[in-house]
Amino acid sequence: PREGARALLDDLGLAPLLARRPDALGYPEARAVELALALATPDPALVALHEPLCEIATGALARVRARIAELAAAGACVLVTTSSIADARALGCRVALLARGVVRVGPLSPAIGGPAAGEIVALVAAADAPAVRALADRLAARPEVRGVSWRDAPRAHDGRAVGPARLAVVGDDLDACALALAEAAVATGVLVESLTSTALGPGRSAP
Repeated sequence: PREGARALLDDLGLAPLLARRPDALGYPEARAVELALALATPDPALVALHEPLCEIATGALARVRARIAELAAAGACVLVTTSSIADARALGCRVALLARGVVRVGPLSPAIGGPAAGEIVALVAAADAPAVRALADRLAARPEVRGVSWRDAPRAHDGRAVGPARLAVVGDDLDACALALAEAAVATGVLVESLTSTALGPGRSAP
């Protein structure tokens, strides 16, 4: 019923989406609606969530965190998998960190910066160079990415790209940044020709 749907969406601040057709929702909006449905289950014994704070409508973030905390406080076992150290710190009281095949269990120390902090540089194919800004914009919204910079491709007199565009991503966890870059490239359809990375080492912060 419409009244029940409004109450369900309003719990995460999503009631305005009720007037929209499902196929008209953007990906972050659709993700937020899926989370609203999942988190509305009454008295669950187990709640399993994958990347619950990634790529959802930003207005819902605080309410999603609060709802997850409410479920845990009510006795539900809440299991979250995430590539973001920041999200793990925000949501987890017991954390298992998988870093290059090694599992560490316990609270996340502020000194843990992920398997390796540093920078990833991607070269974007000349044909896709005009889309490098869209790729950068998408990555800038990811919580595991600390900073993004980009440089347009070199161009001929007629404006045609004659070389690759350059995109640099910095973060505290190169594995998480690489995953974010791969997902953003797929979502934007941008062809990445090559990747290079510079690691700072575990526990050190990216510039």
